[in-house]
Amino acid sequence: DKTPFSIVFAASDCARVGLPATASFPRRRPDKMKLWLAFAREDDRDVQLARAAIGALAMAVPEEPRIARALAKENGSAALAHVLATEHPELVHRAAYCLTACLEDRRAREGLLAGDAIAREALTRTVAAARTRFADGPAGDALEGCAAALARTDWEDGTDSEDD
Repeated sequence: DKTPFSIVFAASDCARVGLPATASFPRRRPDKMKLWLAFAREDDRDVQLARAAIGALAMAVPEEPRIARALAKENGSAALAHVLATEHPELVHRAAYCLTACLEDRRAREGLLAGDAIAREALTRTVAAARTRFADGPAGDALEGCAAALARTDWEDGTDSEDD
């Protein structure tokens, strides 16, 4: 099975830490993105909470571009960089998948990278550092895809998948 995340696993993560079920909450309330990003940064105090939050975002972003755009608007690149710098492979895996999915949407990509070579370079360095720590396994695979997405210059920037 090539599915990057187990829905059952993510749902149990959320239930264990008292978050609303899986990724449905970020989908219904993208206005609460600051809260989800704050939860994702809780790796030093509550890894389960951070895993549930970044997992929910990683599952919601590929499904709904407005989630990716909300993440970008709320300084999501800093939050994702923080999670990518952790020593927890399960968090890094989810953050890399989330970042890659954000980069697929033109407006989210522009928001994350702010049309700025410095922002792109900072994320690229963070991903490269994570790849040295997690070369193998799911985190390594997700980081490889993330590095490739950051390096791309041939994005087709026509119509977004959702023009809201």
